[in-house]
Amino acid sequence: MSIHPFFPAPPVLISAAGRFFVGLMILAFCLPVPARAADHRIEKDMNQDTLIDQIFIYDPNRQIRRVDIDTDFDGTFDTWRFYTDGQLARIETDADGDARVDRIDYLDNEKRTRQTKLDIEGRIIQEALFDDEQRLKCLKKDTTRDGQFDMIYHYDQGYLRSLTRDTNANGTVNVWQSFSNNLPTLQKTDDNEDGIIEKIIDYDANGYPETIRHTPCDAQPFTVFSHYRYGDIQRLERDTNCDGQVDDQTAFFKNTPATQHKDTNFDGRVDQFLTFDPKGMLSLIEEDSAFDGQVDQRRHFKNNIPVKSEFDSDHDGFFETLSVYQNGKLHHQTIDKNSDNKQDITIFFNAREEKTHSEIDTDFNGVPDICQFYDHNRLTRIEKDQNQDKQMDCKAFYKNGKRIRVIQDQDFDGFFETTQILDHKEWSMIIEQDFDRDQVCDLRCFYKKDALICKELDEDSDRNIDIKEFYTRDGRLEKSMEKEGGSDFLNITWLFDHKERPLRAEHDRNQDHQVDTWYYYHDGILTTIEEDTNLDQKPDLWETYDKTESMVLRKKDLDFDGIPDITDHI
Repeated sequence: MSIHPFFPAPPVLISAAGRFFVGLMILAFCLPVPARAADHRIEKDMNQDTLIDQIFIYDPNRQIRRVDIDTDFDGTFDTWRFYTDGQLARIETDADGDARVDRIDYLDNEKRTRQTKLDIEGRIIQEALFDDEQRLKCLKKDTTRDGQFDMIYHYDQGYLRSLTRDTNANGTVNVWQSFSNNLPTLQKTDDNEDGIIEKIIDYDANGYPETIRHTPCDAQPFTVFSHYRYGDIQRLERDTNCDGQVDDQTAFFKNTPATQHKDTNFDGRVDQFLTFDPKGMLSLIEEDSAFDGQVDQRRHFKNNIPVKSEFDSDHDGFFETLSVYQNGKLHHQTIDKNSDNKQDITIFFNAREEKTHSEIDTDFNGVPDICQFYDHNRLTRIEKDQNQDKQMDCKAFYKNGKRIRVIQDQDFDGFFETTQILDHKEWSMIIEQDFDRDQVCDLRCFYKKDALICKELDEDSDRNIDIKEFYTRDGRLEKSMEKEGGSDFLNITWLFDHKERPLRAEHDRNQDHQVDTWYYYHDGILTTIEEDTNLDQKPDLWETYDKTESMVLRKKDLDFDGIPDITDHI
């Protein structure tokens, strides 16, 4: 057994097997035995209820040997007094009336020197030793019923001086307590039995705890300090980062917490203030989250459950953000962006505290002009009122946090004629427009990296393309395809120069999917037309034009050998 140097060693403990044997021997001696034939027996009825309540047994020499007593006159003997040479040597008592001896007092010269208490199985669970004046000298207890004394009290002239305890029931003392005038003065505890004291309790003159020094992790010096007055806790101080400075302090009123101050960033300045109601339940937390010396967040509670919180996100002294809770869960949140005491943003939450939708007033006129919708905290849709007519005219749709489609009512007539497709595999964006509100796309524009690449136009809403234009990366028109002459496909193709002026055109007049007419331009002015009149894919008619685009020359190949046969000057 390890012994703390401040306290004397406890008496040697009896092993479990030895204790059991002693218990059996005590039972053998403690049970009343019949008087021997030569013994003299005297019976008495002390209360005259016709029941014998005292029996005196003498030896043949008329010397007292034993007295059996029914102290409560219930008809059952509960005390047996044994004598040696006429002197009282032992007293056995059944204190609880279960017909078992549970207390034995040992005497020497009729002075009590030792007392043991037994459990129902006859095992010793408490032993008391007395000095010559019959004053308590040592008291040992087996509180765990494991056969070992785990609490030992030491007395001096009848006054309690010290107490040792084995709280882990492993035979090692780990609690030492000192007393004066039967009142505790000091207690030391080594919870994990590593030789380092983790807790020290100092008591006042009345035996009440005055200060408790505690460390939860063998840190030195002590990191937790509890201060008491007349047994009631007044203040709790903690050094949470073991730097020797108190950074968490709680004040109590009538043993319930009243306030708590914390220095969460360990800069020596309190940045969190907690207030408790009379029942000791949290009612308010004020926090300086920016550590600038100014409270910027308040959280209100009822019965430890949050009801609302206020936040000054820009640290200007105005709490613009208000969060409201229902049944302890966030229900909605409002933000006053311009500090006019009117909510500009309202965010709503479901029972799982996930955002469902929000309303935003961007122009501070008291009417929301943007609504945002969420699913499992992921943005799914944004709606905007761009002309402040209280009608949403732009809607953006999201998937996995990315915008995939936008529809717009650009003329604010209530019809969404413009659609942006943003999740196409080939194109970064496709814009579709329905100008005549017939649910048929009239214009479709294709983009790559914000540059217009292609444009398709359906002029008659027959769902077929009438004009198709192609653009360079820098936005210049370089090619155009059109329907002409009642064709059901794009039968004329235009090519443009760097100034978007016509450079060349190819035309399929008879719609046989073969080019039969070619147009040539210079600086955007028509210079030549070539035509294949016999459809052999070779020109046989040539026309030349001047700068006013007036024909000045015509040549014709009559035999289709590629050589002009007739030339007309006009």
